[in-house]
Amino acid sequence: MNTQVTRGRAAAAATALAVMAALATAAAPPPPAHAEPAPVQPVRAYALTEGHIDLFEVTYSPAAEGLRLSVKDDTRLYNQSTEFRDAADVSIVVDQAKSFADLSAAPSSFDFLKTDGNSVYVLPQSQAADLPWPGWSTERLAASLPADAQLPASGQPVQLNIEVTGPGNVFTWQIDSFSQPVNRYIDTKDPAPDVIPVALGAHVHTNWAFTQVGDYLITVTPSATTTLGATLTGTSAVYHFHVGDATATAAPVNGTVPSVDAAPTVGATLTADPGTWTPAPDQFTYQWLANGEAIAGATEATYTPLAADEGADLAVRVTAIKSGRQAGVATSSPVSVAPAPPTVSVTIVDFPAELTAGEVYTLRAAHQPTVPGATYRWEIQTAGSSSWLTVSDAGGVVTSAEFTITAQLAWDGFKWRVAVLDADGGRLAVSAVHEMRVAVGAPATPGLHILGLAGHYHSGGAITLTAALEPDDGATATYRWSLQRADQSQPHVIATVDGPVLSLTAEQALDGATVSVERLVAGQASMAADPVVITVDDHGQPAPQIVAILGATDHVEGAALTLVAGVTPATVLEGYQWYLRAAGSDTPVAIPGATAASYSFVAAAEHDGAAFTVAVVGEDGRVAYGPSAPHVLAVTANSDPVPSDEPSVPSDEPTTSPSTSPTTGPGKPDGAPAVRTEAALAGVAEGGIVAASKTVVRGGAVTVMLGADRAGAWVAAWLFSEPTLLGGDWVQVDGAGGIVARIPADAALGAHRLAVFGADGSLVGWVTLTVISSAGGSDGLAVTGDPWLPHAAALAVLAVLAGSVLAARRRQLR
Repeated sequence: MNTQVTRGRAAAAATALAVMAALATAAAPPPPAHAEPAPVQPVRAYALTEGHIDLFEVTYSPAAEGLRLSVKDDTRLYNQSTEFRDAADVSIVVDQAKSFADLSAAPSSFDFLKTDGNSVYVLPQSQAADLPWPGWSTERLAASLPADAQLPASGQPVQLNIEVTGPGNVFTWQIDSFSQPVNRYIDTKDPAPDVIPVALGAHVHTNWAFTQVGDYLITVTPSATTTLGATLTGTSAVYHFHVGDATATAAPVNGTVPSVDAAPTVGATLTADPGTWTPAPDQFTYQWLANGEAIAGATEATYTPLAADEGADLAVRVTAIKSGRQAGVATSSPVSVAPAPPTVSVTIVDFPAELTAGEVYTLRAAHQPTVPGATYRWEIQTAGSSSWLTVSDAGGVVTSAEFTITAQLAWDGFKWRVAVLDADGGRLAVSAVHEMRVAVGAPATPGLHILGLAGHYHSGGAITLTAALEPDDGATATYRWSLQRADQSQPHVIATVDGPVLSLTAEQALDGATVSVERLVAGQASMAADPVVITVDDHGQPAPQIVAILGATDHVEGAALTLVAGVTPATVLEGYQWYLRAAGSDTPVAIPGATAASYSFVAAAEHDGAAFTVAVVGEDGRVAYGPSAPHVLAVTANSDPVPSDEPSVPSDEPTTSPSTSPTTGPGKPDGAPAVRTEAALAGVAEGGIVAASKTVVRGGAVTVMLGADRAGAWVAAWLFSEPTLLGGDWVQVDGAGGIVARIPADAALGAHRLAVFGADGSLVGWVTLTVISSAGGSDGLAVTGDPWLPHAAALAVLAVLAGSVLAARRRQLR
């Protein structure tokens, strides 16, 4: 058995120590290469470069109920007293120049050190003034042990199990009386386990040798055998030795702070940029933080935020590691984690089970949830092919949610799918694949037929019907389409359409509507098609139409007022019912005769606090959409009332007086308005203004709302297609944002476009009107309703409802 050398026996080894000192006199050459990569480590908080150190200081911890390892720092480098430190806070820094030893002249008994050549870096067993002097100690162990866990006073009951990683080999040894190395407890070249046996109350120092420059980690696990044969254990401690330049231990300095490569989103992987450092670190470590707290396990350069991170401030803390230096630490600026984008799904709605060759059908796609700016890409796979082809028509690639096809027998067995794309064209989702079956149609019955009717429609969908003559006689013909809704007692001719194609926008008011068509040759009906019935089924969802009241709420007693009803999206219905809920009452009462889109009256004291509502009704008087939200008036007394003969009862004719005269505004423009033509509307969608009624009698007037933000402005109203300046001059917008336009008594019957232009020449907006000869339609062109009612695109900005119905464009598969 080797005998451990204690401080008291140091004199006996003086000769051998002199030999070791002589070995350390040569200048240190460049370190040789080593096969194993060095475990790069930063220098810890306390870099001990010289002085006395009980590195493996063993005591008992009552809290942990086991042995505890610490470092007894007796160097006085950081404090003027002895300090007991955590091993994780200490680095033993061995200066390579001061510790270098040339083994070429060493006795053969030291050949075990020559594993990596003839040079090593030595910490001698006796204290050297400018090098660390690490050893181990159990001097405080006995006093710290509990009464039931005593250790034998003799022998070596404490064991320190050693594991070493590093760029070279590590050795410890002591010198016996004959100057020979003994007690080689640590020998990483020897495959046998490295164990240091320690007596109770021992204080031991030894020689250390490292064969390479770099960082070494020594993991020490303590254990002890009690007088009763029990084993005491303890938690391992990891010690750090750095062999290198002991004069350069300062941490790398951060220049550019770390950052994250993208805005954090749940489910999207982030990559940390460690920033710039001087000098350049050997490596980086990472710790991701949520609200300043470390995220367990998030220690890579990348991190994928979880649902639990949503809303948290995310940052990354970067540690810059440079061998021989303390660690540099910097943290990125925090950024909030956004929710994960919703999972988008897309479907082909009601894909037909089978079509007949020649049948017209509208394919429709829908996606959830709504993605702003989304478009579609329709794709087909021909029979026997594995490739998907993008569907195009005469207008190019089909990107709309729906388009109309005419089934062809050659398509039997084709597979269809549709993809939804984001605003940048990125594919978000793809629908299920549907196989189309196309059957041979029965020979067409001679006569006029209505083609293209779908099994059912959804509100907002396109209804495209085509009148087809079988066989076609080649005669020049026009068509007279009629529509009879469920609320109507008789069919009404659609005066705005005289071609073979009828396009409508589906809405619940059209459910059960009957469509018929006659073919006219030389103005006379030559034949009629069998009527078809439209089915609109929104599967229990409420109608999307919203009814609102346009007009100011604050008025002076005696002022002439006009309230205007607006509906969005469009409706074919033209009937309205206005209601008044008196101040202090909970019950709205229908206003007799108030059934137009506008309601004119004179503000009276009893209107203060009164609430008006309006609903869209069918011809049978039943409410279809609405009623609107209450429009509550505030009427103040007129200090200088002017007598008025205006009745405070409903009127079918909009008042020709402004609802609220503007008190301020620019002066009237010099000169007459510039002449306008219908070309000014080319490429501009209908909308921007709202007409109180879409059907106007020759010589009658219509209220047009432009928006309260235009109150006081001067505008010009033109009627097309024969350009006519309504009123012959500029007209000033009233305080509620409206004007009154009178239709010429000789205006052509049928469809027109009314456009409003600003004083600066810009187009404010336009709307479609139908001019009839009398309110009853005695010209024989009865009105079906209004399939072109504007959409409320400017509701939030103008506080008015304005816009357009999107006419379904008939698409033909190319």
